[in-house]
Amino acid sequence: MTDHRSDQDLLVLTHAGDREAAAALYVRYAHRLRLFARTVLHDEFLAADVVQCVFVKILQLKRKEVKSIRDPLAWLIRSTRNEALNLLRTDSRARARAAVHASMRTAVDIDRSAVSGDGGELLDHLDRLKGEQRELIVLKHLVGMTFDQLAETLGENRSTLASRYRGAMETLRELVEKGGGGAIGGAAGGRGIPVVPARIESVRDSGGSP
Repeated sequence: MTDHRSDQDLLVLTHAGDREAAAALYVRYAHRLRLFARTVLHDEFLAADVVQCVFVKILQLKRKEVKSIRDPLAWLIRSTRNEALNLLRTDSRARARAAVHASMRTAVDIDRSAVSGDGGELLDHLDRLKGEQRELIVLKHLVGMTFDQLAETLGENRSTLASRYRGAMETLRELVEKGGGGAIGGAAGGRGIPVVPARIESVRDSGGSP
């Protein structure tokens, strides 16, 4: 059964110890947080641990801090990003795994068997993007964030991020065309700039791991 309470309500109730609200918030966002954490850590189990830490962090916040959170999704993603980066800085094993995966070009750590057709091809091309470009596309399409949420999460100007995103999509288009796949998805401005196919975006809304 879908819980129609707002993110803010669920966050406040979770902080107050409401288990039902905590479960609803977890169901709503944990999968997307894991998807994002995996792009940083390249490890399913570490990503799951990071997400658990983020939800524990909610309970550790002061009441006034919880009420000051304007956008719960932006806060959750920012916290996930910080936890994942801190883990990479402090855990030599996590750094080693990340280096191995990076050398194998599997930065977008999503099971290709869950995505069919040109969706799997697009994930391969995403692996070849620079980290900040890949991060923007993953957050925009797999997590489903708006540019306003991206600005709050990454602490950068909205127009700057929008420009960087367009550049990332242009680079992705070039990679796809060089690979002989043509434009993937719809076109923008008549230039065939690829968009992430709906079947890839559906990964973020599926239950459990992709």
